[in-house]
Amino acid sequence: MGSIEFGLTDFATKDIYVDFLRVSTYAYEEHNIKFDYSYLSNEIDALRIQYDIEKLRGKTEFETFVNATRWVAQILSNDLPPLESQSRVKDMIADISGGKYGASCYTYACVLNEVFRALGYLSRIIFCLPIDFHPYGSHVVNIVYSEECDKWLLFDAAHGVYFQDDAGMILNLQELRDYFVSKKSINVSLIDGIRDTVSGRERHFLAQRILIYMSKHVYRFRCFENSYKDNFAQNRIVNAVNLIPCNYLAATSKIVRYYNETNTKQVEIFISNPLEFWKLPD
Repeated sequence: MGSIEFGLTDFATKDIYVDFLRVSTYAYEEHNIKFDYSYLSNEIDALRIQYDIEKLRGKTEFETFVNATRWVAQILSNDLPPLESQSRVKDMIADISGGKYGASCYTYACVLNEVFRALGYLSRIIFCLPIDFHPYGSHVVNIVYSEECDKWLLFDAAHGVYFQDDAGMILNLQELRDYFVSKKSINVSLIDGIRDTVSGRERHFLAQRILIYMSKHVYRFRCFENSYKDNFAQNRIVNAVNLIPCNYLAATSKIVRYYNETNTKQVEIFISNPLEFWKLPD
């Protein structure tokens, strides 16, 4: 696995982060947000063929999702410092597995997003953000649409986990946030085949640390309108949708950033309606 930075969080600070969540509210105002799931089929086909992605398909959707997350976690695992690369995903896999540089959580999410697409599933890359606005920090994960469950499911390749409740239901990001707020039990499921050399006690401790880390990073969320095309956009305008509590920023706010290296104009759109942000694919 790549290096995972937990910072100085501990069990006491988890309660502070959860308190921030409890006093935050949504406005549920109407917007015309439309997420786009189109992609370049030739690039996805090339990824599928080069890495034999079809071998990851299991007997069920859930087994396929776990297999895909495990494969990404394993193939991107090294101890090198991460490098944010503008390379296409299949090139990033080759560079990281070849030892040129390490993977950040964003890299894990970019790769898993395309693996899900290569398997025929709709998915999105989600930036999970704390209450802090500066300095900017985030954790990046994937949600994949499950037709069997008729909802988004959360998979985190950088940590090699997914989250469940006591009944075994796989949680999505909004459910994870809601469970923190309501103090419901959350089980961190470490995917087999990623940290098999870690002892049972260490796995328990790691799961708790991941839970603490996530309690900080579910205050607000961010997603490009197209999680496939917008990540590597050049010479055009890119829109990113931010889900925020209504008592954080004015939901009508917009922030515009310009990136000279890619000649892109990035528009940050802020909304306070989780129903629109987490809407299911048409």
